[in-house]
Amino acid sequence: MWACERDGLARHATALAAPPALAALMAAVEAASALPAGVPHDLTPGPTLRGVKPRKRAQLTAFARFAAPLAPRVDRVVDIGAGHGHLTRELCDALTVEGLGVERDPALIEAARRRGAGHPVRFVQHTVGADAPIPLGPRDLVVGLHACGALTDTLSQLAEAVGAAVCWVSCCLHRVPGDARPPRCPPAGVPPEALTWPRDRLGLANLISREQGVEAPLDVILAARTRRTGLRHLLRGRGLAVQPGDEMNGLNRRVAGRPFAELVAAALAHRGLPPASAAECAAAEARGQAAFARERRLSLPRKALGPLIEVYINLERAQWLQARGYAVQVGRLWPAGVSPRNIGCRAWRPDASTASGDLSTLGPPAGPLSG
Repeated sequence: MWACERDGLARHATALAAPPALAALMAAVEAASALPAGVPHDLTPGPTLRGVKPRKRAQLTAFARFAAPLAPRVDRVVDIGAGHGHLTRELCDALTVEGLGVERDPALIEAARRRGAGHPVRFVQHTVGADAPIPLGPRDLVVGLHACGALTDTLSQLAEAVGAAVCWVSCCLHRVPGDARPPRCPPAGVPPEALTWPRDRLGLANLISREQGVEAPLDVILAARTRRTGLRHLLRGRGLAVQPGDEMNGLNRRVAGRPFAELVAAALAHRGLPPASAAECAAAEARGQAAFARERRLSLPRKALGPLIEVYINLERAQWLQARGYAVQVGRLWPAGVSPRNIGCRAWRPDASTASGDLSTLGPPAGPLSG
C-alpha cells in the first residue's frame, strides 16, 4: 500500500493484478504528469543560513539556480510573501542584485530585517491586493517560493503589467477566492465552465503522496487520518451530514495528532454538541480504523490525479504568460523527498536579442512548455 502511495499506482499495477483498464489509466496519468528537471537534483546545500532547516536550504539553493539565468536582465528581486527573508537574501547573493521583501506579517518583517543585516535587501509590510500597488519595473524579478493559492497568479499579473521577469513555485491550489477557479486560457470554442475547477477538486492536489520523513513519519500521518475517519463516523452518528474533510472544520489539522478522545472533545465543543461517552468514542474509533483501511485502498486512483491537476494548473499559468509575449520554462526543481510542491516556472519578456528563439544567453533550458 505504502509503495503505491509513494511511487504511484501505475508502477505497481502489474504486481497487484489491477484491472487492465485501471492500469492503463494510471500509466496515462503518470505520463501526463511528467515534467523535466528544472535544475540538477543533486541536493548540494547552498550557503548555511542560521535557523534554516536542510530541506529548506535545498529548496533555496534549487530556486536560486533556476532563477540564475535571468540575472543579466534583472536589477532587483522582489519577493512576494517573503516570510523570514531567506529566499530574498539567497537570490540577492546569487544574482548579485538588490532585493525587496514584501510581507504582511509585521513580526516576520522584523525577523527578516534582523537576518538581512549586511545584505543589500530591505523588507516592507504590505498586503498584496489590499494595499496600494507595489512599484515595479521591467528590470525587476518578481518571485514567490510556495506562493499559496491565487498568490501565484497575482505574481504573474504584477510582473506582466510592467514586463518584469517572474519566477515561482506554487502551493495549495485550492486557496482561491470563491468556490472555484475559472480558466485563465480557455481554448477557442470551449465553454469556460467546462474548465472551471471547483475548490474541492483542486484540493486533490493536496493528496500528493509524501515520502516518509518529509513532513512527518508515515505512521504519524496515517494515525491522524485514521482518527479523522473515526471522528467523521462519530459526527455522522450524531446526525450531521459530514463529507470527507468536513470533520475538521474549525479545527487546526494538528489536533488530529492528539489522542482520539481529545480530537472528539475538541470537535464536539466547537460545534456546541454534548461530549461523547467513552463507549461512543471507542465504537467510533474502531469503525474509523476499519473504514480507513478500506478507503486507503480505494483512494489510490483518486490520489493519482493530484499530480496531474497540479501540473495542469501550473502549465495553464505558464500559458497565460506565454500568450502575453513571455518566454516560459517549467520544471521540477527538487525531488519529492525535499518537498512534493516542486513545480517551478521562470518567465521573461524576450528582447530583440532573444526574440528569434535563441535562449543560449539564459543557460540550459528547463524544458519547453508542454502538455
